[in-house]
Amino acid sequence: KHYFKSNGPLLHNWFHFDEISARDWADVGLKYNKVYYIHPSNFISDIVYQIELEYANKRTHYEKIINSKICELFVKIARANEETPLFFAPKTIEPFYEFRLNMLRNIGEKWTIKKMADSINMSQSYFHVVYKKIFGLSPMQDLIKARIASAQELLANTNIPISEIAFKTGYMSPEQFTHQFTHITGTSPREYRKAMLTSQIIK
Repeated sequence: KHYFKSNGPLLHNWFHFDEISARDWADVGLKYNKVYYIHPSNFISDIVYQIELEYANKRTHYEKIINSKICELFVKIARANEETPLFFAPKTIEPFYEFRLNMLRNIGEKWTIKKMADSINMSQSYFHVVYKKIFGLSPMQDLIKARIASAQELLANTNIPISEIAFKTGYMSPEQFTHQFTHITGTSPREYRKAMLTSQIIK
């Protein structure tokens, strides 16, 4: 177990798993101490996010769902490793992973494709193509997804006003934030917060 705290936004891009999951990792043909470059890789974030939600909410049999999601993650990594050719050399890919981590740590910045591409000294068109090839969605789609996920966490676990959450997650106005949040999640930020608060009270 680890104890740590953060004075600002905290982003995990790793997790530990136990001995049983380690055997599951090996059972699907994956090796230890090896870096896998999976393309596209957006399913990894999706599954890990589902695991985090189950752990946070702790509903009935949540541990079983978490274990099944870990197995699903390993199988999909193994499949992608077998089925997807490596389109780019690691030296081309690595700056994109570093950039993406920086972008996700700073979702409140006013990101544009030009600003993204400039950060790794690349043309906008080539940056867009390579990013989508690696991660399975465009850089702006990835950023929006991260902003909404961060907003969901803040709405569920803090009392920060919705207008402040909008600016924290990089939106120009609360109206723009509400419109995009509602479009993507199917519910408004206010309704989402109310639903999460109700579920916590019931627990």
